[in-house]
Amino acid sequence: MPFGLTNLGATFQRAMDTAFGELINKVILIYLDDLTVFTRMMEEHFDALEAVFTKCQEFRISLSLKKSIFGIPQGKLPRHVVSKEGVSIDPKRVRTILELPPLVNKK
Repeated sequence: MPFGLTNLGATFQRAMDTAFGELINKVILIYLDDLTVFTRMMEEHFDALEAVFTKCQEFRISLSLKKSIFGIPQGKLPRHVVSKEGVSIDPKRVRTILELPPLVNKK
């Protein structure tokens, strides 16, 4: 897409939603141009990867092997941590709140 388009982000997101629609939040999370494939079991993971790669071929989406990481038990997204247990908030984002001293006033 040409540079300078004001709605480029929305257009790109719509393209990703169209390409991966039924897979989103089931086996894939998309943040801007980052795709995260997640499953609880490794056997399911291979099936999920195959489904994602099939969609990439179908919609002519290219992936960078250099930027790809496969088979990790846990991964970080900008605000969350994804693991076989599910999606949780990144502990670094709540550390300040957890380290606050207890309240002493009843106000």
